Amino acid sequence: DHAQLVGPVQQLHGFELLVATDLVTKTWELTGEAEACLAEGSAEFRLWAALPAEGGLPLKEAQAAYGAVGFKQAMQARWVAVDKASGLVVRKVPEGVTDATRALLGDLRAGRLPDDKTLAGLKKRKLVVQATTRTYRLAKGPKFALQLKKAATDLTADMLKDGSWRSEEFKQYNFRALGLPPQGGHLHPLLKVRTQFRKIFIQMGFEEMPTSRYVESS
Repeated sequence: DHAQLVGPVQQLHGFELLVATDLVTKTWELTGEAEACLAEGSAEFRLWAALPAEGGLPLKEAQAAYGAVGFKQAMQARWVAVDKASGLVVRKVPEGVTDATRALLGDLRAGRLPDDKTLAGLKKRKLVVQATTRTYRLAKGPKFALQLKKAATDLTADMLKDGSWRSEEFKQYNFRALGLPPQGGHLHPLLKVRTQFRKIFIQMGFEEMPTSRYVESS
């Protein structure tokens, strides 16, 4: 799975064993509604096909069955019209209608992209979505090796004693890393009670005296 490889690749890149170059590919994918359009035809085409040669369908029934978007697209293509006298949706083009939306979706599935304006219209109708795929181009890094050796994080007494620290590879320290934020203290329960009583007396109209004038002489 691609998601399971991202972590190890980034780890090997951090150890400079590999050089990973990001490659971002954007593709257009068909939605479930678009798959239904490919199988049965677009909503506007199915609306036109459902209309009889003589007569029509009530407006509310046509919009409920084929959606407001399908009705709007059929009206914009001038395939159908609303008869003002009867209020029915009738055919404006008797025959020879081509389902252009279905053809566009077929081209997309085959890898043939239309212009940006057409893609924006299909995206607005929620027939296509843009998917982003991230891949990596891998090459040997400056510290390439067939085995991953974990770098030491601390200088221990045993390393100093046997001299292994000379050949040991240590993990680089980030001296600019921020430490944990200090946590503030808390009031003692008795101080909390005193603060509550102080607020009560101030709300009752009492005033605090300056701390240097607790005792006054006459």
